[in-house]
Amino acid sequence: GNGPSILLASAQHCGRSAATQDFRDNSRTVLLPGWLSFLYWNMNYHIEHHMYPGVPCYRLPALRSVLADDLPAATVGLTGVFAEFRRDLHSPHTGGC
Repeated sequence: GNGPSILLASAQHCGRSAATQDFRDNSRTVLLPGWLSFLYWNMNYHIEHHMYPGVPCYRLPALRSVLADDLPAATVGLTGVFAEFRRDLHSPHTGGC
C-alpha cells in the first residue's frame, strides 16, 4: 500500500512552521537507513531538496554535508519524527499536517 510513502511525506512537513518561507523552518530532513533512503529517492533530505531542487536525488546526502553548518539538526529515524510530532502538538508555533 501507500502507507510508508504517506508516513514519509507527512514526516517532511507536519508540525513544521507554516508561517515562514524558510525551508529550514517549514520542512525537515529525516535520517533513514540507507536502503530506505534509496527506495525513497533520498527525498528524506527534504530541506536540501527544497533549497536546491535542481540537485539530483542521489546528490542530496552530499549536499547536506556541504550545507551542514547552515542547517538545523536532522531528525533521526521515524521514532525521532514521532517524538517531534508529540512535542509539536503542544506548541502554538508549529503548523498542521
